[in-house]
Amino acid sequence: MPLMNRTFEIPRRSVECKLCALKLTAGDYYYSFLDSLTAVPERHDFCMSCWEKEGKERAGSHGFWKARSAMKSPPVPPSKRKAMRALSLLKEYTGAPLCEAEQFILALYLARKKVLALRSEISAERGIYQYYEVVETSEMIPVKAIELSSLDFTNLQAAIAKKLADETS
Repeated sequence: MPLMNRTFEIPRRSVECKLCALKLTAGDYYYSFLDSLTAVPERHDFCMSCWEKEGKERAGSHGFWKARSAMKSPPVPPSKRKAMRALSLLKEYTGAPLCEAEQFILALYLARKKVLALRSEISAERGIYQYYEVVETSEMIPVKAIELSSLDFTNLQAAIAKKLADETS
C-alpha cells in the first residue's frame, strides 16, 4: 500500500539497530526508512555499518533518511547556576537606591566569575557609577560604586545569601 495520499504518524526512533541490536546513543548517526507494505507503516532504524551491509537493499524504493540522535546538553554546573541567580538578582536591584551596596557586591562577584565585564566608570553628582556589560548578551548594567571600607560585610553577606536562597525556592 503506497504511502502517498495517506496521513499517518511516523513512529519514534528505535533505541537500537534493527539488524545487530546495537544501542543507538546520543550523537550517533543512523538511517531510517518506513516499510509501506504493512497497513500501519513500520519504521526501521539501522546503525551506519548495518545500513551499508543490508539496510539499503531492504529500503529498496522506499523513502529513507539519515539522522543523528539528539545530543544531551551537559548539566549546568552549580557555580554557573549560582552566578545566573546572582545576575538575575542584580538586574532586579537595578535602580533601587536601598540596595546599592548589594548591587555593588553582586557586580564585583559577577565580574570575578566573568559573567560581567567592567566597561566604564563615570563620575556623577550622586557618586561614581560603573557600567558593567553582561558578557553573553552585551546588556549594560549601571552600578553605583561604594567605598568598601564603609560596608558592613557580615550583614551584607547574610542579606545577599538569603535573597539568593529565596530565589531558588
